[in-house]
Amino acid sequence: MKQQYYYDPKHGGCLRVITKEGPKQFRIKGAYGSDEKETGYWFANIEEIDMIEKNETKYNLIVDFSEKKEITHSKKLYARKDRRKIYWEDGNIWKQLYF
Repeated sequence: MKQQYYYDPKHGGCLRVITKEGPKQFRIKGAYGSDEKETGYWFANIEEIDMIEKNETKYNLIVDFSEKKEITHSKKLYARKDRRKIYWEDGNIWKQLYF
């Protein structure tokens, strides 16, 4: 499956790799950042959903981080993918990388 790579400025500038696993299912592999005590990698699941509005912001993804050993935010977060960026409900913005 095709992979996409993102830069996470809010959590140590770490790399995030997103792999498509099904029609509306994706998996994130990320490294723990400088703001976390854990080291190594973590995984999270993404489900693409119909656009919803929450607190006057629109989202088309729900991300489940419950597999992470250390979580510095909610276990589930809404996000919106738009072009080369992912906008998170906590204000973070991941930027897609190419190589």
